[in-house]
Amino acid sequence: MPGHYLQSLLGERENIILATRHHWFVLASSIFLEIVLILIIFIATLAGTIYLMGRNIAAWPIATTVGFILLLVPILTGTRDVLNWTNHQFIITNHRVMQISGIFNKSVIDSSLDKVNDLKMEQSALGRLFGYG
Repeated sequence: MPGHYLQSLLGERENIILATRHHWFVLASSIFLEIVLILIIFIATLAGTIYLMGRNIAAWPIATTVGFILLLVPILTGTRDVLNWTNHQFIITNHRVMQISGIFNKSVIDSSLDKVNDLKMEQSALGRLFGYG
């Protein structure tokens, strides 16, 4: 339970001010290639199966099976990307700033607000339009 884990990290009289994660554009850019590969593999498998069935070649079940097994690769990497995005959080409390990442093994980086001296903000035109940066 991510909320329970986060609550266990908080100190006495420490309150969460903001809990957020990367913008969804980061997720979309990382899974775009997987979506394209899924479509290409599916169409190639379908076309290969239809071609082999039309020629009465008995290898069409093997080609179909191999094609659908190949589909698992981009599906699994896309699932991994979604899980990584979901489990990577940035937390601001009244005492510190934390970055929590990891699905099974958690990694926490935190800095006290007293030690934050400088901030730098860069925001592109798309970032301003869609609210990230």
